[in-house]
Amino acid sequence: MALDWEPSSHGTMTLENLRSMVTKFHERTRYYPMIYCDARVRNMAALLAGDDVLGMCKLWYARYTRNSNHLGIPQKTWRDYTLWQFDYEERKYGAPYPANVLPGADWSSFRGTEDALRAAWPFRT
Repeated sequence: MALDWEPSSHGTMTLENLRSMVTKFHERTRYYPMIYCDARVRNMAALLAGDDVLGMCKLWYARYTRNSNHLGIPQKTWRDYTLWQFDYEERKYGAPYPANVLPGADWSSFRGTEDALRAAWPFRT
């Protein structure tokens, strides 16, 4: 399960709302969801500094770039990403061109080996 934390036109997904959703999800399932967010989270590093609730969640980070060394993850909350969405259907950032992928696909990379991904899937923390 992943919670998609992106700005909404209604302003309803605040940081407090996200913490509340994560806490309720954990209370009901005993697992923490993965948090999917984009690069705008870099501007929230001070608000996220060492967040105990969100820090329990694995991070699926969307940042379209070729260089994973400069992603700007708020490292007091997340040391690193679990999944990094690095490209989208226009494939400007190095995504491969396999024939069996539908148009509109985004491209993500797992931080680890294929064997580690198979062992960890589905992600449960």
